[in-house]
Amino acid sequence: MAYASWARFEWDPEKELRNVAKHGVSFREAKALFTSEVDFLEI
Repeated sequence: MAYASWARFEWDPEKELRNVAKHGVSFREAKALFTSEVDFLEI
């Protein structure tokens, strides 16, 4: 992905918990998707 090379990832644990509850995806999983060479992430 073109934008992943300049994207900077940082997060706080409380916001991550809210994100998992709302979207079912952790920030670690999201980062893996954005920095990988594939267009999808199986979780």
